[in-house]
Amino acid sequence: MDALPTGSPRLRSSAEQLLDEIAPLLGLSGAQTVEEARRALATPALIAVAGRVNTGKSTLVNSLISAKLAPTSAQEATALLTYYVYGSPSRAEAALGSGQVVPIPVTGSGPALGNIRPETVDFLRVYVQAAALENSTILDTPGLESAVTGNSARTASGMLEERESSVDPDVLLYLIRDAFRPDDEEFIAAFRARQGAGPDRPVIGLVAHADNFGAGPWHTADPIDEARKAAADLAKRMPQLTAVLAVSGLLAETARTGALREQDVRSLRVLRGVDDVHLQFRDQLGPPPGARLEDLQRLTGLIGSYGLRFGREHCDGAGTLTEWLLDRSGLGRLERVLHEEVTGPSECARVDKMLTMLLAAGRSQSWPAEARHLIESARHAPAFHRLHEEEALALLRGSAPDHALVPVLEGLRQADWRPPAIGPAVPEKNGYLELASHYQAMAGTASTGAEARAARVIARSLLIRSGTGRTPA
Repeated sequence: MDALPTGSPRLRSSAEQLLDEIAPLLGLSGAQTVEEARRALATPALIAVAGRVNTGKSTLVNSLISAKLAPTSAQEATALLTYYVYGSPSRAEAALGSGQVVPIPVTGSGPALGNIRPETVDFLRVYVQAAALENSTILDTPGLESAVTGNSARTASGMLEERESSVDPDVLLYLIRDAFRPDDEEFIAAFRARQGAGPDRPVIGLVAHADNFGAGPWHTADPIDEARKAAADLAKRMPQLTAVLAVSGLLAETARTGALREQDVRSLRVLRGVDDVHLQFRDQLGPPPGARLEDLQRLTGLIGSYGLRFGREHCDGAGTLTEWLLDRSGLGRLERVLHEEVTGPSECARVDKMLTMLLAAGRSQSWPAEARHLIESARHAPAFHRLHEEEALALLRGSAPDHALVPVLEGLRQADWRPPAIGPAVPEKNGYLELASHYQAMAGTASTGAEARAARVIARSLLIRSGTGRTPA
């Protein structure tokens, strides 16, 4: 099961269609510009995963790519910046400081350096045919404050220093165990202070190991519920973060990588009537009646003590248990935030950059009138209206982040968004039209330009969804 929604398929396909339409009109004279536009359009968003050692960064990466390829144990590859990119067949390569790129094997525990000395490697690149990577590249970083000399420095120099080989992520996922410490906040501040990153670059805080948060799974309270409360409190205390979420990499990795077998579910079902205390002290008391030691050990490796305690009520089948694990892991919430704040806006930015580049080239190179008309018309076409929604949202967030229209524009990012009900007897199309009229009127009484722009854009969004939106934005 792959996730990480990949932006707006309609927007990207419309941009590709535009390039296909103008290419034959330009001939060889515009071929280079069209090719540059295609490359700009295909550039994926870069998602960087960082945090202290043992916060579950690599396990989270495995969950996002639906494959156990990121090394999660203490080995040489965890000390290196590693890019996970879309490609087939699955393979890996080491980019050396000398400029040489060397193929390396991918083992059951991730890429292996073999005889290559880690200090000679700039970064690793792992190719995976995962839908999550079609529009996103994921960067796994060495743990900060690592006990191994140089590991922490690799992350700091690669992401914070201004040099040619430094990386420029579109979003930073920063994992913590329970709270942000001063050096965590310093790293995030330094990341945003980098030239080019900007204060609005998304940073998502992740309370990791949520299944073992606080007193752990054998305490009275559910640790994941407690971790979610802590994440909500941190979000209030640190408004500079885009979001703070609770995640369990272990539960997410097991759910996403297809590790669960029906035999595992049957083994968990055997434990339904077992007392919690016996399960908690299973290593000292031995397996409960009817359970085998090797089955318990495998289950613990897959779902941890949290899954043993709480998963027994959700083990009617592998599908049911997997859905429960995915829900409790928090991965779905993270992927929704990534789509709304990163992959979707990043795709809009790429399309907008492409249109700007084509318009400039068309004017400077005196392209045929038909080609220039297609390019100029595209920005106002319904298929490209997402650009206006994203622009209006950015403007309104910048001037009035708590404005009532902000959540409306955020909702429009979702393909399955539906407007509030106008009344029980009003058909959906009429509901869209009545709401469009409401927002168009709001634009006329708006107190700021950003508010007026947002209201007009929302009105046209509703007209488009009703099938009647042909007026300019």
